[in-house]
Amino acid sequence: MGGYPEQSLKDVIAEQNPKAMLADGLDDCILGIGYRCGHDPLAVYDYDACVVMFMNRDGMTREDAIEWMEFNVVGAGGEGYPIFLRLRDDIETRKL
Repeated sequence: MGGYPEQSLKDVIAEQNPKAMLADGLDDCILGIGYRCGHDPLAVYDYDACVVMFMNRDGMTREDAIEWMEFNVVGAGGEGYPIFLRLRDDIETRKL
């Protein structure tokens, strides 16, 4: 990430918002930091990369991984909870 060569993205997020939460085991799915007027910065994750991580790491089917994401990850919520971003289907940024 530009401007922070000696720090990991997790460290930068923690520095900018000590209350920001991170999703356990999903470090490779962090896209960056989300900013919004009047709110503290939050970690932003690639939703689809998280699904693929559960499929590859835990042997889940795509349907099971999506269900796990919805109920156990996205559905957890709370102050400082990360944002899980799904890109539009017609915009391809990388192959999963």
